[in-house]
Amino acid sequence: MNRHSGFFRASLILSLLLGGSAAMPLPALSQPSEPLPSNRHDPRQLEANRLFTIGLDHFARAIGLAPFPLPQRDDDVSPPLPFPEEPFILGQAGIRDQLDRNELMAARDSWQQARALYQAIDQPALETLVLNHLGMVYRQLEDYPQAIGAYEASLALARTSGDASGEVTALKGLGYVYLDLGEVDRAASYRDQSLAIDQRAGTASGAPPDRSPGDGVYDALVAYAQALEQQMSAQMVRQQLPPTWWTVTDESLGSIYDALGDNEMAFNYQERSLSTLAGTIDRQYEEQTNRLLTEGIQHYQANDFQAAEQTWQETLTLAQRVNYREGEAGALSNLGTLAQIQGNYRQAADYLNRSLAIAQATNNPQGAMIILNALGNLYYSLGDFGQAMEYQQQSLAIAQTLGDEAGIGAASSGLGIAGKGQGNFTQAIAFHEQALTEARRSHNQAAEAAALSNIGNAYLALGDYPRASDYQQQSLAIATAIADRPSQFYALRNLGNIAYAQASDAQAATYHQQSLDLAREDGDRKLQGLALNSLGLAEFRLGQLAQAETSFRQSMALWEALREGLADAELIAITGIQDETYRNLQKVLIAQHQPAAALEIAERGRAQAFAALLARTRSPGTALPATPGPFSLAQIQATARRHNATLVEYAIQYDTFNIQGRPQLHESELYIWVVSPAGEVTFQSVDLKPLWQSQQTSLLQLVSHSRRALGVGGRGGFEPIDGAAEALDPDPELRQLYQLLIAPIAEVLPTDAAAPVVIIPQGQLFLVPFAALKAETGDYLIQRHTLLSAPAIQVLALMAQQHSQPNFSEALVIGNPTMPVPQREFGEPLRLAPLPGAEREAQAIAAVLNTSALVGSEATETTVTAQMADAGIIHLATHGLLDDFGTGIPGAIALAPDERNDGLLTVDEILKLRLQANLVVLSACDTGQGRITGDGVIGLSRALITAGSSSVVVSLWSVPDVPTAELMTEFYRLMQQGQDKAQALRQAMLATMRTNSDPRDWAAFTLIGAAE
Repeated sequence: MNRHSGFFRASLILSLLLGGSAAMPLPALSQPSEPLPSNRHDPRQLEANRLFTIGLDHFARAIGLAPFPLPQRDDDVSPPLPFPEEPFILGQAGIRDQLDRNELMAARDSWQQARALYQAIDQPALETLVLNHLGMVYRQLEDYPQAIGAYEASLALARTSGDASGEVTALKGLGYVYLDLGEVDRAASYRDQSLAIDQRAGTASGAPPDRSPGDGVYDALVAYAQALEQQMSAQMVRQQLPPTWWTVTDESLGSIYDALGDNEMAFNYQERSLSTLAGTIDRQYEEQTNRLLTEGIQHYQANDFQAAEQTWQETLTLAQRVNYREGEAGALSNLGTLAQIQGNYRQAADYLNRSLAIAQATNNPQGAMIILNALGNLYYSLGDFGQAMEYQQQSLAIAQTLGDEAGIGAASSGLGIAGKGQGNFTQAIAFHEQALTEARRSHNQAAEAAALSNIGNAYLALGDYPRASDYQQQSLAIATAIADRPSQFYALRNLGNIAYAQASDAQAATYHQQSLDLAREDGDRKLQGLALNSLGLAEFRLGQLAQAETSFRQSMALWEALREGLADAELIAITGIQDETYRNLQKVLIAQHQPAAALEIAERGRAQAFAALLARTRSPGTALPATPGPFSLAQIQATARRHNATLVEYAIQYDTFNIQGRPQLHESELYIWVVSPAGEVTFQSVDLKPLWQSQQTSLLQLVSHSRRALGVGGRGGFEPIDGAAEALDPDPELRQLYQLLIAPIAEVLPTDAAAPVVIIPQGQLFLVPFAALKAETGDYLIQRHTLLSAPAIQVLALMAQQHSQPNFSEALVIGNPTMPVPQREFGEPLRLAPLPGAEREAQAIAAVLNTSALVGSEATETTVTAQMADAGIIHLATHGLLDDFGTGIPGAIALAPDERNDGLLTVDEILKLRLQANLVVLSACDTGQGRITGDGVIGLSRALITAGSSSVVVSLWSVPDVPTAELMTEFYRLMQQGQDKAQALRQAMLATMRTNSDPRDWAAFTLIGAAE
């Protein structure tokens, strides 16, 4: 720091001491870098000095301190410096709402006049000095434009005159103004500039000013330093003043020691003041980050997930930029929770693990405890209850070490919920009781109510209805007492479920009506939807069919209203919550002998996210609702006529049964609708209860067993299938599935084998190889009918809008690319085996289509995606993967990696393509699979259709090389001869069947979409 002449500068020390504020610290005022020029007898300078000192007097009066002693002689250049007889008390000075604005304005006026005189006599150092004072008083007056103007004028003048100290003071003053205005980035910029100048100045040296003991100014400065340091060491004062006050005090001492020529002490104090300023800016950033975190939570609580995600992403960016690790961890944790709710499980795990790493790296055990609890909840959502319990145990261990009662309760609750998921209800109760103990110990009544409710739910699962009811009543009483409305709702709903499980349907209806009233009072649409669904069930069993229909329709309307504005992944995630309402409404309509109306609801309840996505992508630029309008019976019939096809739609129904004293959910019925090309609707109901009541199986198990018997149990295209070891005789399962799925409707299916039949499956029926279902005569279904499939009739109608004829001259054929090394959703990287058979298949098909195949290193992701946009037919003989790769929608196509891309063409990337293809064929591995939801199979086929393809051929399992090549070559040959896609695929299957009779070799392929 440069040493300055301390003579005139001594007059500033009081203003430094008085200038700070507990609410708004004032910057130190400038100290000229060179001895101030003196013209002791120039009347203008004498007047300027007098005006400057009068300004100090007004400022002292403004903040309630003793008046500043005015000069006694006209030629006194430097005002006398008062020495406080008592310790200088700073604690109450400068509170803004206590300032005397009239005195502040008087100070301003005096300093403005002084500045004009200093400017007239060409005294830039003195003008810099008074400009910084003006910036200070304008800031206290909250006249920020004028404050900025004064500081900027001072800054320009200081730079022109080489006044480093004045420059630093002006920069810091600007920093504080912009802090007041909430512009933290600009404040930080000025802070950084002042730090850089101050550090350079700190290395400078110079001769001390001409001062010695006995000199009045020198003695006064020494006395002030001693008095101020005494004040700083007083613990009482340190407790009273915020850290920002010490910026002003430290700068005051820095200025004093600078005037005394003690460079080392001056530099130390100035450095400490700058450090405090930097800390103030850091705290502003932290506060800004925390405000954004809170704002995101508010969006989240309002179910505005898109706004919440956007806010937390902004939070994350800010926290990373300013290296606020705690804020970064918080943003990541919240984003992880949001991703989990939206069904983006891999992304959720990534966010939470990054947050956990920060918590551990920054030695934040409480943060780690919270994130481990969130990871446990994530794995519970994934159905991995063992992993969920492991994370919750880690969270519990940290909570116990910290003695964190809330953490112990949360981890114990998570362990209880995971234990219930494992079916270990006794263990679940033990954990929930531990959570209850912690809640009571910490007097957390909300947590106590939640724990009591969880214990009650576990006893309900055990069939101990009296205990279940007692715990829910206790939970209700506490929730009511503390006005915890959500807990009240769930306690009432759970009491209704207990009554329903005991067939006390009237009592159940009463409880559910009470919970509905509560949700309506609070305006919570989600809770209203839950309550109406439960109320409808009670009314249904009471025989109040009209009331039940009304309740279910109101619940359905609420669910559909909640869907508006949601992104695709969010729509998929909430589908499962709503499925039950659609199923229940179907049952009520069937009970009222309205099968056509039930078909409308069955159609309305499936593939809504898919239909919405298709409507948006195929009508770009139009303002469409998140959910297209309900598909009416007339539209269903029109779709059958347009495709000249028979539509077969399935819906599996479930009910709760009391088995061995416990309520259990089981399959109850299978609804089947058949819509003929003429529009005639036929309905059949199949009783599924005998499967589990007497045969110890279920429809789901039959589907799984049939695949295992075929030797195709492996999933994802990377698990080897040893046919000799795994394949059994699939005949019994294929025959029984035929009896359940086809026999009840066989009479209304077309007699012409060439007439198309479109299967609309549901749930696990998407995995059924319908072509291989075996009739009592021994015929396979494909021998009797031409089969296609679709996730919903509405989706089939939307796909028809993309109809185009196959363009064989624009074919793109890919086979056996150099394999990438993808990461699993959780676990070690995959090692994808080469597919030499797929390469031979691609070469053979390319010859049929008169084109060249892209194989090996030629089939890079960059090359393939560039050519896909214009291709009329796309054939991909490569691995199809089921990991969601962070999209929340499973699936990726393996291609060769290159410098620009990793070789994994994910679903998210496919959705960004704009395809013109009439047909896309995914011939390798089980590309027809994916995550199965009420919205259908969420995977590759869905993405390709959404991207623009009219139809997709997928495989339900990995088919051996030779029959695949034979079948696919025949398929394209028949298409070139003029057969439509559905007929060509059927004939190719039949041809392959003649040489490869095992259904494993020919029954896997399914055409989704338009036959033409």
